[in-house]
Amino acid sequence: MDFDKPISAGFNIYKLEKEFEYFERNAIGLTLRSSYRQLWDYTTIGVEYNVEDFEVENVETQYTSVTEGDFFTASIKPYISYDSRNHYFLPTEGIFSKVSVQYAGEFMGGDIDYTRYLAEGGFWIPLFWKFTGAFHVEGGYLDDRTNGQIDIDWERFYLGGINSVRGFDKYDINTREPGQSILRGGEKFVQFNAELIFPLQEEQGVAGVLFYDRGDVYRTSESIDLAKQYSSAGFELRWNSPMGPIRLAYGFVVEGQDEFKTGDGQFDFSIGAFF
Repeated sequence: MDFDKPISAGFNIYKLEKEFEYFERNAIGLTLRSSYRQLWDYTTIGVEYNVEDFEVENVETQYTSVTEGDFFTASIKPYISYDSRNHYFLPTEGIFSKVSVQYAGEFMGGDIDYTRYLAEGGFWIPLFWKFTGAFHVEGGYLDDRTNGQIDIDWERFYLGGINSVRGFDKYDINTREPGQSILRGGEKFVQFNAELIFPLQEEQGVAGVLFYDRGDVYRTSESIDLAKQYSSAGFELRWNSPMGPIRLAYGFVVEGQDEFKTGDGQFDFSIGAFF
């Protein structure tokens, strides 16, 4: 809903069935959202309120310690973003940044108590001919206040896949202990993405991308070590099609931290924009 002013509001009612590596999460929820644009040039502030009733089932307990059962959550997420890009999918210049804090508390009527902090930023600059350089950094922290009574691994961070560190599967970068079978995400993460973007069929909105990705996830007790992270490189094809943004990427492992062999890789496909 748009009020013919820089104010917008809306809502989503959804049913979401998501398969994780070793369990399933089936949810029904409602999200209310409101935002105010142009507080300053290119700046938006907003807030989202979410209630969700979900079930965690089909848990393979030999591989995950996630808590099985029915749960209800209620959360509020204020955010602020800045976006001066000249195109949302194939920009050649501009800056994007966003900071959000999502609070889910028992006092709001939910079963689970946590706060998720997220921050990201990126910039695009023209280089030479029609080449564009892009750099993106993102990080997050999960303050889990369940005190071990409920294992909320679905809220923890994993890296891998087309939207983080390409060339790895989406659960490959985790905090599983060496020699252990229990898969576990992290309470902290950092990722970096550097890209060289160039047009292939400019009029049709087709571009090629050379990329280098880097990142890792960490437990609360672990320190972030930027010198020891997983990394990959590769090529991506992007098409701003009439159906929406389409991406096809192939990434190969550069640094696998003794878990993944250098040179191994995989294809990834998605419909939708990146960061």
